[in-house]
Amino acid sequence: LHRVLLAGAFSLGVVCAVTPWTLRNCEKLGACTVISANGGWNLLIGTFEEGRGAWTPIAGERVPEGCREVFDEVGKDRCFARAARRRIQSDFGAWLGLLPQKLRVTFDYAGAASAYLKEAGTFTESGFVLLRNSEQVAMRLMLVGLGLFWAALPTWIFRQRFGFFVLGKTRAALRAVWMAAFGLAAGCFPWCFAVVAPVYGLTLKGARQQPTVLWWIGVLGSLVAVHGVFFGAARYAMPALLLEIPLSSVGFYLFARQLAVARRRSFDSEG
Repeated sequence: LHRVLLAGAFSLGVVCAVTPWTLRNCEKLGACTVISANGGWNLLIGTFEEGRGAWTPIAGERVPEGCREVFDEVGKDRCFARAARRRIQSDFGAWLGLLPQKLRVTFDYAGAASAYLKEAGTFTESGFVLLRNSEQVAMRLMLVGLGLFWAALPTWIFRQRFGFFVLGKTRAALRAVWMAAFGLAAGCFPWCFAVVAPVYGLTLKGARQQPTVLWWIGVLGSLVAVHGVFFGAARYAMPALLLEIPLSSVGFYLFARQLAVARRRSFDSEG
């Protein structure tokens, strides 16, 4: 009940926040549109193979023939939405094939902030390159920590499925190896990790009992779902950092602790 009430209060807060702008749209756009009329635009952009999963302008030949004489903002957005659905239905496989590219440009690149600062004239070209590379390294390290965190949760699953985790002396060392492998995989393949982690986390009883973990699963899962359908960009993944950084820090702590346990047990075995 507590969680239901909390979710209801949060949803009510969101509705209150967007209501004034929606009322403004009802007056100015001639149709009641929540926040903005760009869902059709974004859906159509996400069908262009030349965009490679990222933003590309709807101009020239990309403008659907039936929408070229529609100038009303809401009407054009709805026309683009209809055109996008037709494109998806006509070649569903090609549209689905863009999914990895959409997620890759969303999760595999961390240079959005530095790119905006460069456009604002804050950095020189060399400064931009240095900041962008630093962002990329920091993001990869954070993802490694997230992988370590997730790998530390499901020991009970592997104890049920693989007998070698119950071999007393070697259990701690093997768990440390598993954590390291999962962490490195998360750092090397961020978009794959973004897809697997929410599903993986929901299968873990221990994870489902942690509100913070559930919040992160919801944030990451919604990012994957939304930008897998529309199109991707690194800036859309930035809000997830608020939860990713703390969980990553916990992951590195748990890995260090697991290494200490494995080392202590190794010394005990030699003794």
